[in-house]
Amino acid sequence: MPTSLENLRREVDQLNLEILELFNLRGARVLEIARHKRANGLPVRDRRREAERLDRVIAHNEGPFGDDAVRDLFREIIEASIQIMEPKRGETTCDSALRATSTRL
Repeated sequence: MPTSLENLRREVDQLNLEILELFNLRGARVLEIARHKRANGLPVRDRRREAERLDRVIAHNEGPFGDDAVRDLFREIIEASIQIMEPKRGETTCDSALRATSTRL
């Protein structure tokens, strides 16, 4: 029996929530990385590593989304990560994370 449109949409809605959960987990790890970098005097941004990570993700892409779509999505994820890692003057990292969230709403 074919899957109904309603069931497919429910599955996609559930997948969206799972993706969000993983995205937020990733963000928590990014904040840990930021603390480590600050404690060790390391720069927040490492463009070489970013490029390597993008290449790695693309190498693992099996579709159905094309490489350009995947690259664009992960560039956005990296940019959002940098945004929460770089507090503005007078902000804490937590303030920065809240600012990043509110600018997307």
